[in-house]
Amino acid sequence: MADSEVGPATETGVVVMGLDDLIRANDGIRDQISLAHEEQENHLTMDDMKEKIKLLDILRSGFLASLHSQATSFAASIGYRGFRHRPPQSPDLGSILKIASNLHKLLNVVARLIEKVALESPLPAHTDDQHLKICKRFRILRLGASRTRLVDGACNLLMSGAYHIKLWAIAELNQRNPMSTVNLCHAGTKARIAARECHDLIDSWHLVAGADDGRRREDIAQVANSTIPLIKLARIFLYKISGSPINNPLFTLDEAINTENLELLLQGPITISNRLNQFAGILWQSYRQNERIPDREQIRIPFEGITKTLESTLLLLAYYLIPLPQLNKDPQSETLFKIWSLDLQGSWVKAKDNLLDVLLNLQT
Repeated sequence: MADSEVGPATETGVVVMGLDDLIRANDGIRDQISLAHEEQENHLTMDDMKEKIKLLDILRSGFLASLHSQATSFAASIGYRGFRHRPPQSPDLGSILKIASNLHKLLNVVARLIEKVALESPLPAHTDDQHLKICKRFRILRLGASRTRLVDGACNLLMSGAYHIKLWAIAELNQRNPMSTVNLCHAGTKARIAARECHDLIDSWHLVAGADDGRRREDIAQVANSTIPLIKLARIFLYKISGSPINNPLFTLDEAINTENLELLLQGPITISNRLNQFAGILWQSYRQNERIPDREQIRIPFEGITKTLESTLLLLAYYLIPLPQLNKDPQSETLFKIWSLDLQGSWVKAKDNLLDVLLNLQT
């Protein structure tokens, strides 16, 4: 009887130790990803889009499907076939390490391919185009996060599998102990969830990379295009009210302005900037986490706040600004400013309504 117990226990120990080694190796992949990410941040380059598309096709058509298959095989090897709450079968100790090793190798290949998709080109490493730098960092962060989630998902699957096997061995040796069975069921649930999450991460990577969802990319492009006019109008507004040369101002403020209105004028540009940043944060969060584009109401709230601040600031400026005729030879400058402010408000409202309409159409 002792020999029959030592055999499975010893084999289980070997399998668990092997899984622990693979988990540590996957941690090494995660460390390499972090290091590569830091290097890419410091060496931004131009994209070779033909090469990127080729790599994305390789990922989509081969490696991601294989990774999905290996995750399924691993879940089956530890006793779970499918995600339904069926009683687990006995682990296939003879095949677990081979399947887990294949899973690790594939994960390493996929991580390296995604790294190449993120950024790899011999073109200029430095650029004065700040917009390009922002776009590059955005893309690196997004793809870097997707790689990390894939590695974490595979690690969780392996760890859950190792934990499940340990408890299975204990339950086999203590079949009359009901707590062993309960613990095994709990471990099995964790393993089943880890396998499902790993599958979901692999499947959703198409959305993260934008390789297999043209509609989603089109939606994002529409939202971005409809946001650009608002950003430009905000820039025009901020430049107009702060862009006059200090030594040659065109206007002065009426001395009758009270403290409250003066404070509103001072805080207006800051408020607009902060709320635009809030809006950018909402879009960035949904994009980074691969969530659906925020709904109309969620976007309407910050933009209504920006609109009110813009209108009240322009109203105060139109009321309290006094042109300086000795420095400004155009006697109609005050009238022109008021006309400009009305045009700006009208353009802003149209651009804002257009953005909200785009969001509404995406959700219908």
